[in-house]
Amino acid sequence: TELGWRWVFFVPAPIAFAILLAARRLLPRDGTLSDARRSYDIPGALTVTGGMMLLVATVVQAPTAGWTSVRTIGSFLAALALLAAFLTIERRSASPLIRLGILRNRALSQANVIAMTLFGGYVGFQFITTLYLQTLLGWSPIHAALAFLPAGLLVAVGAPRIGPLVQRLGSPRVIAMGMMAFLGGYALFLRIGAHPSFALFLLPTMLLIGVGFALSFPSLNIQATSGVADHEQGLASGLVNTSFQLGGATVLAIVTAVVGAGATSHSTSTAIAAYRPGLAVVTGIAMVGLAIAVSGALALRGAPATVPDEHEHQRDQEAVALAEFGL
Repeated sequence: TELGWRWVFFVPAPIAFAILLAARRLLPRDGTLSDARRSYDIPGALTVTGGMMLLVATVVQAPTAGWTSVRTIGSFLAALALLAAFLTIERRSASPLIRLGILRNRALSQANVIAMTLFGGYVGFQFITTLYLQTLLGWSPIHAALAFLPAGLLVAVGAPRIGPLVQRLGSPRVIAMGMMAFLGGYALFLRIGAHPSFALFLLPTMLLIGVGFALSFPSLNIQATSGVADHEQGLASGLVNTSFQLGGATVLAIVTAVVGAGATSHSTSTAIAAYRPGLAVVTGIAMVGLAIAVSGALALRGAPATVPDEHEHQRDQEAVALAEFGL
C-alpha cells in the first residue's frame, strides 16, 4: 500500500504460483479417483457464482440507484432466481457441486453460518477502521497496518495451540468463547471519536479480535469437518471456506451501503456519525454469530467435554483441519 493500493492484489499471485508448483511435486496423487469418471457441475458453479456476485453488487449499488428502484428490485429478483436455479440443479445433477443432504449435519451447518458472521463482521470492521485511521486520522498505510498487528500476533501464537482446548471443551464451546471476544471488541469500538488513545481505545479491541480469531477460526474448521465421511471431507472443508468468503463479501456490501448513506460530507463529526451505524451493523452480526454459537454450546450440556480415546479418527480429522489453515 505504500507503493500503491493495486500492489495488494499482486502480492498473493507469485505466492500462489509457488504453491502450485510445489504442490505438483510434493503432494501425493489421490488414487481413489484415478479410475473414476470425472465430471464437473458447470451449471451449478455458474448459477451460484452469478447469483452471489449479483446479490453483492446489488447491495453495493442500491444506495445510489435507490432501494425501491426498478433496477434494484430487478437485480434482487434476478439474484434470487439464479440461486433458486442453483438449488434445483444440485438436486437433479448426477455430480452436484454440493450434495445438499450434507447440510442436514447440524454441526456443519452451524459452523458455516457462524463462519459467515465471523468473517463478515471482521471484514466490515476492517473496512470502517481503515477509513477511520487513514482518511479521518491521517495515518499512513503502514501505521494503520501496525494498529492491526497485535491481533495478527495473537492469532499466530494462539491458534496452533487451540487443538487441546477443543478436545477438552468441545468445538462449540470454544467457538462461543471466540465469538464473545469478537462481540466485546466491536462493542468497545463503538466509542469511536476524533482523538482516540491507541492504548485505551484501539489496542483493547485489537487484542479481543485476535483472541476471537485464535479461538474461533480453527475451531470452526474442526467442527465443520469432524464427523463427516472421508469422501466428503473436501466438500465440508470447501463449504466452510466458501462461507467465510461469502460472509465477508455480503456483510461488507451492507456495511459499505450503510456508511455511504450517512457520509454526506467530509467533516470529522459527519464521518464519525456515518461510521457508527456501520459499526452497529458489525456488532449486530457478531451478536447473531454468538447466539448461534451459544445454542451449539448449550446442546453439549451433559455431554462429556473431553474427546474419548477411541475417537482417533476424529482427532485425525481435527489435525487435518488445523493444518489446512497453516496452523
